[in-house]
Amino acid sequence: MSKRKLTVGALLIVLVAAFLSYFSKYVPDLTPTVDPRYETNAPELQTQPNPQFADKLIASNIAMVLIHSDFSDENAVALDSLRTWAKSRFSEDIKYLHPVSVQNDERQNTVFSAFLVNLFGPERGLMERGIKHFLGWRIDEFHNTEAYESFRVDYYELFGVDPEAATLLTRYQEERAKLATETITGFLFVMLATVSCAVYFFTSRQWISKARLTLSYAWFSGAALYLACGWYSNEVSFVVSAVVSALIGLYLRYPIRVSFDEAGYLDVRNIDLSTKLVAGLSWVSFTLVGIQMLTWVKTGSLINPDPITLLISSVTGNFLHEPTVIKRHILHAIGLAWLASTLSTMYVLKRGVAATPDLEAQLANLDQVNSR
Repeated sequence: MSKRKLTVGALLIVLVAAFLSYFSKYVPDLTPTVDPRYETNAPELQTQPNPQFADKLIASNIAMVLIHSDFSDENAVALDSLRTWAKSRFSEDIKYLHPVSVQNDERQNTVFSAFLVNLFGPERGLMERGIKHFLGWRIDEFHNTEAYESFRVDYYELFGVDPEAATLLTRYQEERAKLATETITGFLFVMLATVSCAVYFFTSRQWISKARLTLSYAWFSGAALYLACGWYSNEVSFVVSAVVSALIGLYLRYPIRVSFDEAGYLDVRNIDLSTKLVAGLSWVSFTLVGIQMLTWVKTGSLINPDPITLLISSVTGNFLHEPTVIKRHILHAIGLAWLASTLSTMYVLKRGVAATPDLEAQLANLDQVNSR
């Protein structure tokens, strides 16, 4: 692609962002994902709310009650996690269940953040609404299961049949659904990047360098994801990860060797990475991704759910119980995938890669030239 086309494309993108910033306004969708009427309209909850519900919950200590109760182990863990989460919320704001107003804290204080929010705001709004509809459907389906009815009975037995308790249960699921919306957005981006890299790998005609370029694009995709997370959460660690990932992707795209010549001057030369080195770098990259996923699975909890738990809960609609069995299967799958990756990498390092048809044709032409 020529420099002129790149310049024209960049100008068009800026022009589109300018028009969107003038004629449209991005407003986050604040409609609830979980329908509160499912709980609050129940006949048994049509009573006067207890004004001391929040104070009573903050002062409660139900750990021993849960241990010696008739609740199932799964419900006991879920109830304790919900109680811990509620105490934290009420400690920050005693009127958490009935806020005076809902505020939007997303501020665009730099030209780049304002540019991105106007360029991708409408698309983000459409995606969030679609994800919310999906989560609302899954949560409604879960509300019709025996697992939810069992938890609901134990919940009201522990917290009391009170309208405030019903609102608390709805808000707990709503916050988990909000976290899942962000996680699903990132997951869709990862899947899109993975499919794009796979399509490029299997359709590219650059037999010698296509693995290196595919790995480069994968690291660039990771940098873009980290940058988006850093912009959304305003955390420096994401920005640092984005810079490191971009540097790795840049090196894989344009590999260089830095040295000093005989006169002592800095010498920068383009080099071609060997197939074995690219295989080793691919194995390292896959291992790093596996370590991240294993860390999520092992360190996540119901109070601070990890992305994998949120993805599983999004599919099942169950944001109350931890999907222990499914996560155990995921651990085994990651282990098997890493073992297969290790064995294939060892094979490449030991045997190398078979010559491609293009390379064989080039070698045949060289042999003919040398024979003359």
